[in-house]
Amino acid sequence: MIFKINRFFFDEKDIFVFVLGLFLLASWVFKISTFPFRFSSLLINFIFLIFIRPRVSHQRFDGYIYLSLIALLLSLTFSPYFITLFLLVGYLLYTKIS
Repeated sequence: MIFKINRFFFDEKDIFVFVLGLFLLASWVFKISTFPFRFSSLLINFIFLIFIRPRVSHQRFDGYIYLSLIALLLSLTFSPYFITLFLLVGYLLYTKIS
């Protein structure tokens, strides 16, 4: 599903990143608990998706969404430092493979 606003194209993955950012902003402003996830791990996932999005095409972004969802599940048990390392290594491996 692709949305067109003037000369910009958006798809559901862009909307996912936008809604995730809105959720993080609202949970930070209104002090909403993100339990069982750590807020810092969610923030790392969001920043990863923001930095990756302009660098890859729409077709290759699917792999990064899956990588971020795995990191989201890992954030239930691991620290934000591990999540950062996991996303960095996953990004490097994924760019070498594809």
